[in-house]
Amino acid sequence: MVSTGDATNTCYESTIYKPNKLTRKKSMANRRYAHGSVSLNGYVYVLGGFDNKDADGVAPSTLDSVERFSL
Repeated sequence: MVSTGDATNTCYESTIYKPNKLTRKKSMANRRYAHGSVSLNGYVYVLGGFDNKDADGVAPSTLDSVERFSL
């Protein structure tokens, strides 16, 4: 969340046909930010990132997990 600096597990879908319309999807198992994502063979893979509060003085907590979503 940009307003609080907290990691989040909420997930939204957007399309190139309606880029301003977001559709809420099932939440991820882990809260995260600054992660990588890739689409491959009908799935979206969400890799790594951080799950700590993004604030000065807070030590980073790096995730070593991957989540997979079906398109």
